[in-house]
Amino acid sequence: MSALAVYAGSKALAHIRQHGLRAEDIKLVVGASGGPKWFVLSKLDQELIGSFLAETKQPIDFLGSSVGSWRMACYANGDVNAIRKLEEAYVNHCYSENPDAAEISGAAREILNKMLSEDDCQHIVVNPKRRLHIVIARTRKLFNHPARVIQMLTLVSAAFVNVFSRTALQGFYARTMATTNKQSLPYVNVDKIESVQINADNLKPALLASGAIPFVLEPVLLPGSKPRLHYDGGVIDYHFSGPFPVKDGLVLYPHFFPKVVPGWFDKGLPWRRMQAKNYENVVMLTPSKEFIAALPFGKISDRKDFSTMDDAQRIQYWNTIVSEGAKLAEAFRSELNKDGFRSLVRPIEEMLQQA
Repeated sequence: MSALAVYAGSKALAHIRQHGLRAEDIKLVVGASGGPKWFVLSKLDQELIGSFLAETKQPIDFLGSSVGSWRMACYANGDVNAIRKLEEAYVNHCYSENPDAAEISGAAREILNKMLSEDDCQHIVVNPKRRLHIVIARTRKLFNHPARVIQMLTLVSAAFVNVFSRTALQGFYARTMATTNKQSLPYVNVDKIESVQINADNLKPALLASGAIPFVLEPVLLPGSKPRLHYDGGVIDYHFSGPFPVKDGLVLYPHFFPKVVPGWFDKGLPWRRMQAKNYENVVMLTPSKEFIAALPFGKISDRKDFSTMDDAQRIQYWNTIVSEGAKLAEAFRSELNKDGFRSLVRPIEEMLQQA
């Protein structure tokens, strides 16, 4: 049984069965929110950045929210060392016994500074063939107040209306996209997305904003955007519901488990799931369920580990997850060389039925 599972939408499935998975066909790479869940993908990310996509000539867009945007910045930078630095800094960081939002935000800035140098930021901003798009949730003017009671009311109200409509959610939080190229926004309703041009000065603030979990980190005032509070992009686009407007190419989506939840508030709504028609051109790479079950505690790492383990236990466990993730990179190389994933790829409907 392969450690890696590969699911594809109808168009992507037909393409792979005819041509195999080819780097030159990738037009968009997607990175989801999920915090420490990402560690299982670290070695696969390094394989994709340093080998599979390294020599591609076509323009590629990189779309992410929260930690997914941090990963996609590493992809846009094209340097596996950035992912390694992110992994090492994130895994090994220790907080005080009861960290507040200021401490956690300071740690996030520290990790970002280790991940990307100023030269890296400049390279990402000016690269015309590696276009970065960072999803951020911006509060509407009516709710733009730093008082915790106002922000809690906003969050609770947004969660309530989201039960009935994901569209209504944007009455509280606007989907904002910080981008290096406003002409290539790779997501739904691009004409309605508020965009902010990324430059070398606001790239790190944009990444920080995209990971600013409400009440866990401090909200961010983003240079170049409206004077509003900016929060974690996962509030609106947790795993991305699609569709992705990519023509004549494929969307590559390395994901940490075989399940897609559109928005942060949808985690407790079993009827709110991704629709196969929105993923027609998507190729999703995930750890197989058997692989996950064989991990310590039968799960991938997550933020709850901060409260259920002491620092030594957590760091050891997280490093184990990272090490085991090397099996995903090995499986990727093996299946690519064998037959371009023709025999491994499955219809994405199979993933939906299992979720």
